[in-house]
Amino acid sequence: MIRKLLADNILAYVGLYMLTFVVPDSFNAALYKFMYPFFVSSYLYGAGKLSRVKRFFSRNKLQVLLLTIIVYAGLFSMYGYYAYIYTSGYAVVGLRSHIVTEWKFWNDIYRMLIGFAGALMFLLLLRLIYDNSRMILDRGWSLLQNIGIASLAIYIISGYIYGYILPKLCRDFELNYAMTILESVLVLSACYVGFVIIRKQKIANRFLFGGR
Repeated sequence: MIRKLLADNILAYVGLYMLTFVVPDSFNAALYKFMYPFFVSSYLYGAGKLSRVKRFFSRNKLQVLLLTIIVYAGLFSMYGYYAYIYTSGYAVVGLRSHIVTEWKFWNDIYRMLIGFAGALMFLLLLRLIYDNSRMILDRGWSLLQNIGIASLAIYIISGYIYGYILPKLCRDFELNYAMTILESVLVLSACYVGFVIIRKQKIANRFLFGGR
């Protein structure tokens, strides 16, 4: 019944989203709540619930791409310390760093806007590159598809790796961009392996990643 309600009623997703503001931010919950609207939007888009939006994007790819680039660049110019989900938190209830109350929702709105603009810009750029270089990028595109399928799991697992494991392993490291890139690749690989292992466990897969 709950699954049918969610499948047929977009407003139900909006209602759940509003509830996320009163759920405490403990155990990295702020990060997952922040990702909720992006995950739901992608699901609804892929499930055909946003057919008018899909048709508009397909007919006006370049115009939408240019618009998202402009919007993203403008919003990025205002990016600051308080825009980080890690510093400002998410929930209305409970501690939320030291930010003035009236700025809380502005931070959330700002993060949503720049998040959607950046994600849409990136996806449209990938689509544009793929359409014009299909033969060259077939293998790389397949890899990106597999990573994309596991993106939610990768995000969840990486949150704990970056939050609890890497600070202990890398506490004596100095900033090094080559090491940062290597670290990112290793963490991504570890997260994907973890996803593959957990996905084979039916109960864990269902509760952690929403699998069937």
